[in-house]
Amino acid sequence: QSTLRIRGEETQLHAEPVLATPLSRQRWAMSNLLVAAAGSAALLAIAGLAVGISYGLVGGGMSVVPGLLGDALVYIPAMWLMVALAFALIGLVPRGVVVAWAVLAFCFVIGLLGGVLGLPRWLMNLSPFDQVPQLPAARLPLPPPVAPLVLAFRPCVSGPAGLRLPALC
Repeated sequence: QSTLRIRGEETQLHAEPVLATPLSRQRWAMSNLLVAAAGSAALLAIAGLAVGISYGLVGGGMSVVPGLLGDALVYIPAMWLMVALAFALIGLVPRGVVVAWAVLAFCFVIGLLGGVLGLPRWLMNLSPFDQVPQLPAARLPLPPPVAPLVLAFRPCVSGPAGLRLPALC
């Protein structure tokens, strides 16, 4: 949602005063991408800290806080893949940003109902969140799952390339 704000600001003409300055569309969009990436990582860190502290207060001891914080941060590659997909859609197919919402909805439904509905494993494997080990119950594989980060690199490169073109409102 934070990444898609770029498109919203352009279509509502809120970005016009900023883009009328020497700041390029690419740099403006990249700053929004940075906020989306840092914000999602910060929210995961806050969630991990909250779970760790609450578990520690209930009786697990505060020594579990660093471990549960790390367990939450394992979701960063999957989150950043979703951010990168939305960013690429904004740059390459501005009118197709609804696809980013569709992919997120697909991942949400697969994550919540995939097992209950008995969906095939290959379909469930399409979600980047399904590739994340379910810590702390599972062990973190070595090397950690970085495939989503590698996959996120290409959309983050192609998104700004599309932003060189004038906005297609």
